[in-house]
Amino acid sequence: MMATRALLDQSRTDILPPLTVVLASPRGFCAGVVRAISAVEDALERFGAPVYVRRPIVHNRSVVSALTRKGAIFVEELDEVPEGATVLFSAHGVAPAVRDDADRRGLLWFDAVCPLVRKVHHEVVRHHRDGRTVLLIGHPGHPEIEGTIGHLPAGAAHVLSDAGELPKLCDETCQRFGEIRHGLKHSRRQTEPTHDAAHLLPRLLLHLLDSLVAGSHHHVL
Repeated sequence: MMATRALLDQSRTDILPPLTVVLASPRGFCAGVVRAISAVEDALERFGAPVYVRRPIVHNRSVVSALTRKGAIFVEELDEVPEGATVLFSAHGVAPAVRDDADRRGLLWFDAVCPLVRKVHHEVVRHHRDGRTVLLIGHPGHPEIEGTIGHLPAGAAHVLSDAGELPKLCDETCQRFGEIRHGLKHSRRQTEPTHDAAHLLPRLLLHLLDSLVAGSHHHVL
């Protein structure tokens, strides 16, 4: 056994073919993530440490750790931020109530929301003003979902995590729906709820906005 293990531990260059590494393009972070990271770094350079960040600036532990070493302090809610401090909101966006709370507490705040997420916010508000109930297909509790529904009055939006929830919702209401596919970014399978919505709600007026971010779109396709 020991002899076999020693053999396996030897360099495998003699038994494996040469490895060719192909560098994919496009690659790396999407523009919204790069923008958010730069916002924290710029704030640290301009105001000095500490700079507070509400929620992880992006979903990347390495990035969060690197920014922490530079002096960023990540918190879950604004009540953890001292009055008068500098705070940034993550790329996932926040509800207007969060910005209002920052103003009341005298915080110097900057919104690092991804421009594509901000577009979703504008769209849900527009659909609501047009008299539609907004249907968000995504992950309940995700920061982007919380920030999006926070732009609407309570009860003005339904959040579904699975297409199996649609039939019950169809039975309960026949209002017009503005459907926002949001927060489903990582696989082709996660686009299926939109197709099911179009099939299950044929009598309803659907306005589809695909919020699949550009960087994730390239990675998926």
